[in-house]
Amino acid sequence: MAALGVLRPVYDSSNGGDASVTVFDLKTLKEIAKIKVGARPDAILYDPASERVFTFNAGSKDATAIDVKSQKVTGTVKLEGKPESAVADELGMVFVNMEDKNQVVAFDSHDLTVKSRWDLEGCEEPTGMAMDRSNRRLFITCHNEKMAVHWERNRRLRLRSGPQVRIQLQR
Repeated sequence: MAALGVLRPVYDSSNGGDASVTVFDLKTLKEIAKIKVGARPDAILYDPASERVFTFNAGSKDATAIDVKSQKVTGTVKLEGKPESAVADELGMVFVNMEDKNQVVAFDSHDLTVKSRWDLEGCEEPTGMAMDRSNRRLFITCHNEKMAVHWERNRRLRLRSGPQVRIQLQR
């Protein structure tokens, strides 16, 4: 759920069947709008830096940007992979897992351009994602029970699961 406390609407429902997202009024829980987005929308994310809501569309392999004030689509980011989950750094960058490519894509939430792609070597089908914003670290969980941690300057810390968790520092 991408809730916008000040603006009151809640962008809560990605409707994969009809390629839309539903906007609800937070007080009444009544539907305010239904906005067409890319094919098979899944995750929804609010980015405070751009004041946009993003839907991550598995079918069309892109992200749709929606202006929260006008409730209109303002653009699309071609991701070249199936997006799964995403996080905003709240400074204008959005990071999203590409489940079918074993990658993370970083894009600018203002101009909607892809800035970086990182391969997640050893991470199969990345799904979950969280961010420690104060230390600029991304935590990415994988279907093969591994977790990758990325931070600035392209350094990676990979944690592996199992009885003896190993930590590998890669530069």
